Amino acid sequence: MDKPRIFLGSSGKQEKLLQALTRGLEDVAHVEAPQLDGTGEIRVESADRADGYFTTHSDTHPKVNTRTSGVYLRADPEDLNILDGRGNRQRAELIAERLRDWKSITNV
Repeated sequence: MDKPRIFLGSSGKQEKLLQALTRGLEDVAHVEAPQLDGTGEIRVESADRADGYFTTHSDTHPKVNTRTSGVYLRADPEDLNILDGRGNRQRAELIAERLRDWKSITNV
């Protein structure tokens, strides 16, 4: 089986990443993963909401050309406390709740 490519910050598998870093990335991933760059625009609608897009592309992989749009909402201060805290169960529950909220926005 071919080794997976790691794009830091996108996989959500921090434990495997930390293990890989302790023994060397060559064990689990292609270290020559493509460099990606992009541009974006965020338009502020109000003090609590914005929308925008981000376009990603790669000079070495011409098929990589993706545009992602989104809605940005101000984080609740209590959410930040949970995300920065040590409670893994609370963090997982909060993320699941926010994902449900965001999916409901896309279904409107």
